[in-house]
Amino acid sequence: MKNFVIVLSVLLFIFSACRKEDLVDYSSDLRLQFSTDSILFDTVFTDKGTTSRVLKVFNYNKNTVLLSNIKLAGGESSSFKININGIATSSLNDVKIKGNDSIYVFIKAFIDPKSVNSPFIVEDEIQFSMNGNIQKIPINAYGRNAIYLNSQSINSNTTFTKDKPYIVYNYILVKDQKTLTLNAGTQIYFHKDAQLFVSGSLQANGTLSDSIIIASDRLERIYADEPGQWKGVRFLRSSTNNKLNYV
Repeated sequence: MKNFVIVLSVLLFIFSACRKEDLVDYSSDLRLQFSTDSILFDTVFTDKGTTSRVLKVFNYNKNTVLLSNIKLAGGESSSFKININGIATSSLNDVKIKGNDSIYVFIKAFIDPKSVNSPFIVEDEIQFSMNGNIQKIPINAYGRNAIYLNSQSINSNTTFTKDKPYIVYNYILVKDQKTLTLNAGTQIYFHKDAQLFVSGSLQANGTLSDSIIIASDRLERIYADEPGQWKGVRFLRSSTNNKLNYV
């Protein structure tokens, strides 16, 4: 009989704990808290995605809350993708957050090409619906079209202009006795481990007011001081008559 009472007490305690843990508060006065009030992506070159931004969603209430829906306002056609606690989706229903707990939302930007050379802004928002209220986190990305070069050989005299940035995968090779000219304002961005080989000539004609940029293609702030993102410009033994002004 004593053992039966002990077992019954343990079962009642477990049942009570489960009931308390699952107690959902449906008060319309409740609000979620967020790790940031907006999501901003630095320059995103079209046709390629970004690193993920992280949004943490807090429930500082003592009881569990039930979010009827978390979604991208732009839906499936949005330029952004979200992942909610490991679930990749544009909309997710019935998301529970326990009392004094949190969930993660991961956001990436994928911007479709547009027939313009100038920078443009892409916008959307994540909407959190709970107890008849909607809280919103805006998302913004600064996008640019680009010209993509993959294992490209320069076999004739060629000029790069400032109209669109150039994104390089693997390498560019300027062949013997050929010249690659970079007009003022030209921007060349190298993907991971990409490099520029100059066997002929490189003429970079930047100016004080319109310099030339040669850099990694990862422009997010977290990469600002990260070394070894690309392998540089390499002048080969046969290379002559090189000029780099305001690069």
